[in-house]
Amino acid sequence: MKSNQYGLGIDNVTEFEVATPTGKLVVANNKKKRDLFEALKGGGNNFGIVTRFTLKTHLARKTYGATISYKDSEAKQVKVAILNFIKREQDETLSMVAAFRHIQQRDGKVKYTIDVTCFWNGRKTKKTAVTNKALFTGFKKIKGGGDNKLWKSRPLGWGRAEDGVVLSPGKTLPRLEAQRGRFGCIMVYSINKAIIDEVEKQAKRCAKGMKKNGGIMVMIDVWPFRQGIFQKGTRSAWPPRLDPNKKIKSFFPLLAYFQWESPSFDKFWLDKMKSALESIRKVALKTKASVRGIPTYSNTSLETVTAKEVYGKALPWLSEVKRKYDPKNVMGLTGGVKIPVSKGTAQTKKARK
Repeated sequence: MKSNQYGLGIDNVTEFEVATPTGKLVVANNKKKRDLFEALKGGGNNFGIVTRFTLKTHLARKTYGATISYKDSEAKQVKVAILNFIKREQDETLSMVAAFRHIQQRDGKVKYTIDVTCFWNGRKTKKTAVTNKALFTGFKKIKGGGDNKLWKSRPLGWGRAEDGVVLSPGKTLPRLEAQRGRFGCIMVYSINKAIIDEVEKQAKRCAKGMKKNGGIMVMIDVWPFRQGIFQKGTRSAWPPRLDPNKKIKSFFPLLAYFQWESPSFDKFWLDKMKSALESIRKVALKTKASVRGIPTYSNTSLETVTAKEVYGKALPWLSEVKRKYDPKNVMGLTGGVKIPVSKGTAQTKKARK
């Protein structure tokens, strides 16, 4: 939630200690083994086992905000408030994520809410007291938005359950032994009205099959980021940033998360998710909010995503680093997105360009 202010998590790593597949314990930073240091920033578990890392820290301030649930009847107003937030709020200390969420309840009905979580990490002083009350006014003006009493220093307020799975603040379902869940995403440069409408449409379409197909939750998020979040970083594997002096147009994931009861429903829900995300992607492409080939964010992607889709133009360079530190591809035995080992000369020349 603070990436707008401080960049991505990897932008704040200053050093790694790594056990390499060749049996060495090495330190990688901006001065020592810089190629490994840069490849580890977003490169996953392809180069060894990270045993320690050092982070740059920032002054911690209280984060104020709230998670507010809106009904279907308030959806039109909420979508307008989301768009206004994106267009008008340029303060990097503000952030917002809206979850179009459908939950299968015990009585057989599906509950639909738009859960909006708002954050403010600014400095609270007497001079800003009036301004603070005006934060996220578009959401607070909606009938279901409550009043300033909701805005507190622990905005998430997640409930706890020892033997349940928390689906929303304070609400749980019984834990199922074979319960399943997957993230999936598409990559976009921006969020617009057409995309938000399609997100709502696809979430509703997918939720129609919940009762008959063991569905627990269907959720698609609208989580806008500011342009410039990549400008705080250096050379890295992801986002593929080969020239740190060259500005990158910021992009971010529009993600879905589905939960269902057992492996027997895997194909149904994975197909549903893929079709929903592809429909949203088509709208994003049509409205020029996305293009084909934007590097995919692997943390919220389906397991079918390829190294080429994740690392794009950085893949030849990463393959060369892989050949240097893991020539026998030991880390290829692990899970995740696998970077192939460079085959040598031709690929080495391509990586250096």
